[in-house]
Amino acid sequence: MTKVDFGYEKYDAVSGWAAFHHIPNLPDFMDRVWRALKPGGIIATMDDMPQGFVDKFICRSVFVLLPTYYLSYRQKIKKIVGVMLGTAKITPEFCSPMEQGKSNIVYDIADIFQSEKYELLENARYTSFAGQMMSVRGPDIFRYPLARALVMVDRSLCRSGICNGFVRIMISRKR
Repeated sequence: MTKVDFGYEKYDAVSGWAAFHHIPNLPDFMDRVWRALKPGGIIATMDDMPQGFVDKFICRSVFVLLPTYYLSYRQKIKKIVGVMLGTAKITPEFCSPMEQGKSNIVYDIADIFQSEKYELLENARYTSFAGQMMSVRGPDIFRYPLARALVMVDRSLCRSGICNGFVRIMISRKR
């Protein structure tokens, strides 16, 4: 992808789902994409974002409060006490070696998508903590209504800007 010539005004749309942050020379790549898009062409991306403090706090709180497959309440309490006493640490956010540089590049992508070359059409961020529902244990009559409620709260907090959201979808049109 770093050396491919995409041509000139050849494509109606280009998309990258959790991909653009892997491009080593993003500005050069995005210039080639801009040239390859027809006038009014669409560029779209979905990418995950670094979690903010509030996002992490709510996510970990939901994990502690709800019954989960991974840890029993006894194990959760033991972990909390260990963290408070300094004998245990909060598990850091996992990033594979491919993802290490992502945290800054996702902001560069946003700058490009709302630059003088593009008209930003959509910039939606969501899923701050509702993804935790995947680990909730219990009968469906409990999990499904709870999931709907948490997703609704999650979306509201992301729309209001209180939470950052883990996922961002951006769509822009070539000027």
